Amino acid sequence: MKTKPTDSMFTPAMREQIAALIERIGDDGHTVWKPEVLDAFPPAVRARHTRTYESDGSPKGSLTTNAGPVDELRGVYGLHVLGAICSNLGLEAEGALGRGTQARKYTAAIRAWLAAPVAPATVELVAAVLMLPDGEKRPVAPADGRAFTMAEAQGFVGGHFEVLRLTEARLMLLNEEGKLLHLPANPAATALAQLCRAVFPGDCICGPALVCDASQFE
Repeated sequence: MKTKPTDSMFTPAMREQIAALIERIGDDGHTVWKPEVLDAFPPAVRARHTRTYESDGSPKGSLTTNAGPVDELRGVYGLHVLGAICSNLGLEAEGALGRGTQARKYTAAIRAWLAAPVAPATVELVAAVLMLPDGEKRPVAPADGRAFTMAEAQGFVGGHFEVLRLTEARLMLLNEEGKLLHLPANPAATALAQLCRAVFPGDCICGPALVCDASQFE
């Protein structure tokens, strides 16, 4: 299957991943992040924004890690990602001199977009998603149209579940015995949970994961 150019773009449907990413990198316009920072997004997005950056030896063009100066780094440049989000979503961000100032302009525009009310049709599409181990993200909805029952949640994740809080408004429900039952690893759900700092680094979510609004689960 050929990859279309639009497959590597940030879209409104990625709202929660974008929100988590902004909480992670903030308005940092200088850091080259590890490619894993985009693991919660489709592979084409990560591939498009992962590049090799070379040091030019100048004070502002040198690359440094915790271990000291390096000649090159392969990763995701924060300023470029922030600019791409604004461009892909059609957000207006005032131009500025200096990477730090420009990054703050981009971040302000993205935060304003995240804070804006979401159209009801969009909410219906992204309110609840079942993230499967094979990478499929299946839109789901409560039977009564309001909130998932315990039985519904257990049916989606395949047994007793635990609840992770991704943000103030978003939850992730997962099988609490996923590892013990040897359920398949869920890379996308793991990446999203780690991006939101809802699990410890190195932890892994196994089995299906239900992501929904906090108001949809009581």
